[in-house]
Amino acid sequence: MTGSEIETVREKIDEIDVQIYNLLMNRAELVAAVRQCKGGEGYAGNPMRPAREAIILRRLLQFERKELPVGMVVHLWRELLSGFCLMQGEFSVAYFPGDEGDALRDLIRSYFGAVTPITRCSGIAGILQTVANSKGVIGVLPAPQEFPEGETLWWLSVSESSFCKVIGRAPFVLGDGSVNVKNDYYLIADIEPEPSGDDVSVFVITTRQDVSRTTALELLQQHGKVGRTLAVFDNERSGVRRHLTEVDGFIDKAETEALVTSLIENTGEKILTVVNIGCYPRPYDLKETND
Repeated sequence: MTGSEIETVREKIDEIDVQIYNLLMNRAELVAAVRQCKGGEGYAGNPMRPAREAIILRRLLQFERKELPVGMVVHLWRELLSGFCLMQGEFSVAYFPGDEGDALRDLIRSYFGAVTPITRCSGIAGILQTVANSKGVIGVLPAPQEFPEGETLWWLSVSESSFCKVIGRAPFVLGDGSVNVKNDYYLIADIEPEPSGDDVSVFVITTRQDVSRTTALELLQQHGKVGRTLAVFDNERSGVRRHLTEVDGFIDKAETEALVTSLIENTGEKILTVVNIGCYPRPYDLKETND
């Protein structure tokens, strides 16, 4: 390619940059219109909609990317989605680095963008308190250990909360090599979960202490739900066992109430309580997509 040909290509690139900018301005106008529908400048709710973001990203990742690395596509749209959310209302992220250090901060920046305010807390209890104090805060909490103790029992606190829900899981895109964290993370906030088309609901199931995780899952399956136990905690004082369990699919309030009633009434008092603590869009696994 000659020098003049390169210059012609660069001019076309410049034209595309202007087109992209103009399209972003058009999108911003539409976002402003949505903000007005939600109450204008006085809108106090959390503007994040994890399910809608998942739908957008899944759709984009289905397109043929050719020269564009998937990590670049995801990063660009995560920046756009977070930036436009901030146009609709204030929100921030609370986290505790634990043994992840800067890697967790990098994950948060990758997920929520460069301009989203983030707050470092002194521990997981601090994250829960920060989320409790503000509708606009999203907490980032580590996926629980199989036999949790101490602060890793955050899911028990969420199950006793009247406002806090699991709304997401990070990283959302698996296998793109953009983050280097040891653990997966749950996102919690005062946001009512919405269906994305491919979701995972999260429950805290309380049983008698003699009920194994296998038995609890079999009881769920008898009621048409496929589940996985992530963690179990025995409360020796009260003689009960609590199971943190994920169930495939989006289970709304009405379906949850029906499931709870059926489980409690038809399991011979093996299951004592069932609490739906939220739902998250299932992460997009590039390896499964490419197989």
